[in-house]
Amino acid sequence: MNKINLYTKDYLLKNKIIYYQYKNGYRTGVEPIILASKISPNANRVLDIGCGCGSISLILAYRNKYSYIYGWDKNIDFLTLANKSKFDNNFNNLLFENINIRDRKKTYLDFFDVIVTNPPFFLENSVLQSKNKLLRDARYTSLEELNEWFKNMLDYLKNNGKAFMINRYNNKDLLMNILKNYNVNIKIQPIKSYADSDPKNIIMEIEKSDNFSSETISSLIVHDRNNNDGYSKYMKEWMI
Repeated sequence: MNKINLYTKDYLLKNKIIYYQYKNGYRTGVEPIILASKISPNANRVLDIGCGCGSISLILAYRNKYSYIYGWDKNIDFLTLANKSKFDNNFNNLLFENINIRDRKKTYLDFFDVIVTNPPFFLENSVLQSKNKLLRDARYTSLEELNEWFKNMLDYLKNNGKAFMINRYNNKDLLMNILKNYNVNIKIQPIKSYADSDPKNIIMEIEKSDNFSSETISSLIVHDRNNNDGYSKYMKEWMI
């Protein structure tokens, strides 16, 4: 399908990064900013699994100028726009590849210092799926695919590396049940719209370990009603 003229030219980090995304596909919110904020500028090789149109990868390429950023996605339409954004921003430290996380790539085993990922939020048989393929690829997955997603992610990660994942708070038990099969240490950070609201999403920081352990840390607050632009101090610092 030719999707020319079906996308918009937008910007990330207050007009610092050109970003193209489909009008009727998954539209980027604050999640890429939150996820990218967790990555140390000293990371050498960083992988963005399921990168979509590349919002997280683009932010990392801009902020981590001395890192090598890899963005993988199975949907070639997403990657077409991701590469368009890459070239318009003149990012030379960024490589987008048409790779499905289920396709095990031996070249990349124990290769990445940091992995970031935003897996689909919904299991395909639990909700009515959209007929829009762009939305289907971004929003829905199977339990089998999710298990393979985590297994391969951990195999691609160096022993002293870290993985950061953002997902729905309601999926916490599902994700933890999968991760309990691995020797990993997990820090769970709830994400709240406001300090007095219930968590909507979570960030999971995952490290390889000798056994399984987990802890919940202080919530990340996105909005502050007392600020003129509505964002918390943490978010404002990362949008500059």
